[in-house]
Amino acid sequence: MKKLLLIIIIISSLLSCQDYQRRKHQQTIDEKIEKELSLGIRNDTIFLGLTFGMTEKEFNNKLQSLKKEGKIYLNDNNYYEYEFSLENNAKGEATFNTDYFENKLYELAVIVKSDDLIFGTSTLLLKLNLRMIYSSKYGYGSCLEKESILDNNSKDYIWINGNRMIEMNSGINSVIIFYTDLMAKNKKEAQMKEQEIEDEKTIIDDI
Repeated sequence: MKKLLLIIIIISSLLSCQDYQRRKHQQTIDEKIEKELSLGIRNDTIFLGLTFGMTEKEFNNKLQSLKKEGKIYLNDNNYYEYEFSLENNAKGEATFNTDYFENKLYELAVIVKSDDLIFGTSTLLLKLNLRMIYSSKYGYGSCLEKESILDNNSKDYIWINGNRMIEMNSGINSVIIFYTDLMAKNKKEAQMKEQEIEDEKTIIDDI
């Protein structure tokens, strides 16, 4: 009984510590976002020269141009794909997903997988390799960290500059890199909140 109680106390302490670390990291991220947005600086250029604010048509036209330039290609599933060069001559294949607000691109997800013997079986190693690639451009010192939701043994990485946030997360057998326009995201969330309030008011009036 005493051993069970001790185990419960230890587990509770570990969970409490993890929760504290999560809150501490999130506070650091929130403060960085607030500081960067207060500067009013826009950084709209993202992956492969794509930009926030593009319409869906402009986005697709840009992908077609990148294909002609040999920057991307169509894979066997007829999706546009980009190839990352990883360590030891390994390759990572990236596909894209988009989200629009007011008909303008505000979030781009780059989903990276690998068929390599090592990187294809270790999301952690794949993410660490991608982190080195991104840090060489966006800065090692400016990279923020937070606990990964899907992988307790891993960290997620974030770079924030002006309105642009780049977030590198663990996915299921993949690494997902989000490029987000924070100004557009805040505007979208504010509109959604207003709509929720209006919907609640309508329901109250109806009943």
